[in-house]
Amino acid sequence: MSQLHPESAEMVKMFKIGGVPYPSCASIDEARYLSRKTCEKFQLQEEFKGTITEMSVDTPAAAIPVTVYKPEQCDENPAVFVYFHGGGWTVGSRVNADSSLKYISSRARCIAVNVEYRLAPEHPFPACMDDGNHVTSWVLKNRLMIGATESSPVGIGGDSAGGSIAAVVAHEVKPLAFQVLVYPNIDLTYPYPSYKEFGAAEFILSEETIQWFRSQYLPNEKDRIHPRASVVHQPSFSNLPPALFIVAECDALRDDSYEYEKMLRAAGTPAELVLFKGLLHGFFHLPGHYLENCPLAYDHVVRFIQRHGRSSSAR
Repeated sequence: MSQLHPESAEMVKMFKIGGVPYPSCASIDEARYLSRKTCEKFQLQEEFKGTITEMSVDTPAAAIPVTVYKPEQCDENPAVFVYFHGGGWTVGSRVNADSSLKYISSRARCIAVNVEYRLAPEHPFPACMDDGNHVTSWVLKNRLMIGATESSPVGIGGDSAGGSIAAVVAHEVKPLAFQVLVYPNIDLTYPYPSYKEFGAAEFILSEETIQWFRSQYLPNEKDRIHPRASVVHQPSFSNLPPALFIVAECDALRDDSYEYEKMLRAAGTPAELVLFKGLLHGFFHLPGHYLENCPLAYDHVVRFIQRHGRSSSAR
């Protein structure tokens, strides 16, 4: 068994004292309230020098709110980073990604778009995938409106459930310059060893919690192998944008990244994986607690965007 990093060990201790697993919540609203409070508690109050603009993207099903971050020190032809927050397709909001996107946008000198996609169970699969496609397509067509240029490269990213959205969008929306997948969920049949290895309650994202999220998002069991739910069932993995995987070692979803990176590489899609030893699922959106590791992870994303967001080889 891997040894927890001190930051993770402290998080486990706090969760044991005052944490409430989402399946134990009396309602979806309570689960969302707890998620939001946790995120707010562990965000950073770092000043963002630039503009933050609230916008809305009209889609056939709904108006999707987005927050656009443009730093003062922005590249002349800035990359655009469209991001989908985590939360098991059921909880979470743009608050999850606020601190991380301010950090990444400022240091990568890029524009970030933080997406408030629709959540289950009110809007089950494939609503969030549709929202991801529509918002990303809208960004590609409206780069000038968000402060970019007509030739600005556009990439996507997301953590956990948001990573699964980003992975599917990369297959369905073209052209994209890069994809950043932070411990994504890529197979909703949960076949990999890490589900058992790190599925105990002490690792916070337990098997019970994973199954609860899935039941909210996928009420029809047959959809678990749909290629828009489990991206591993897509017909091809070639001609996709370069991928960066940010992976937590002590995470039930760890092996998803290992498997998907191998599939991309085998198909000729550039992919790289960064493993954070001893970390738990969810660390990426809690920078106020993971003071050592979040900046390290964000800096990997910054460098990746700087490399791939300045080229014209979008796929």
